Amino acid sequence: MKYIIIANGILVDGEKLLRLVNQADVVVCADGGAKHLKRFNIIPDVIIGDMDSIEESQLNQFKDRAKLIKYPPKKDATDTELAIFWAIDQGAKDITLIGVTGTRMDHTLSNIFLLRAITKKGVSCKIVDDYNEIYLLSDETHTKKMTIGGKKGDLLSIIPITKEVTGLTLTGLEYPLNGATLKLGTSRGVSNIFTAQEEPACISLEHGLALIIKSCD
Repeated sequence: MKYIIIANGILVDGEKLLRLVNQADVVVCADGGAKHLKRFNIIPDVIIGDMDSIEESQLNQFKDRAKLIKYPPKKDATDTELAIFWAIDQGAKDITLIGVTGTRMDHTLSNIFLLRAITKKGVSCKIVDDYNEIYLLSDETHTKKMTIGGKKGDLLSIIPITKEVTGLTLTGLEYPLNGATLKLGTSRGVSNIFTAQEEPACISLEHGLALIIKSCD
């Protein structure tokens, strides 16, 4: 089952949102993420959170047509994390997170690092915003290798988030690697380039965790 979780961050590209919503089996809003759907008159399947980021008038429009799962304001997890683990408990096998990046860097970083918890549950996941797709490559699970499509000229960056990433191999990019080591804090893996229209990039590692970020300016 494919789930999309929409949070309250920055999201301008309505066409991308609609495309991802149409690809999902279940649409979940983390609290104020529902505002992104309201502009297209789309009703989510579920709204989860303490409901402090959604106007009461908007909530009233949804409450009879969507399942509401309300939490107290004082809690130990963000609304986005609550939505993620609710989806996993329901049997989600693929989760797309959208609206989880924005001006609040604390929320943005927290949401990016939630990819690790999702991946450790055996669930495929990615973050999508107006300019980026973010994935996690990890030696902790089956996600030690991935293939990502892109247009010629798109950018792909590999950012280590453990002390080092070893056995890193890249193909389908302008700057290939074969069994390389990248250390935490280096910029060596930033802004590689897709070189062919139809050829995907293949990325694999042996040990460590790395964020894989496909970007377009």
